[in-house]
Amino acid sequence: QKQRVIAKSKIDQLGLGTTYQETVNTLGTPNGESFTGQGPLSSKYLLYVTDSDGTAYDLTFTDDKLNNKFKTSIY
Repeated sequence: QKQRVIAKSKIDQLGLGTTYQETVNTLGTPNGESFTGQGPLSSKYLLYVTDSDGTAYDLTFTDDKLNNKFKTSIY
């Protein structure tokens, strides 16, 4: 299945503290998404694939703010 690929440079431009909505506005629909918890303790995870080899970045949001960018792979 062909994954939508986004430029890694766009992810690099996102600073910690960027809101969830600003991130989606900038990067578009993620390749994957999950949510845990509720209220201020909730976390959101967005997955964006950055190349055809399956390199991806997992973006973690706590209290609606970006607090981590983790390099991973979808394969």
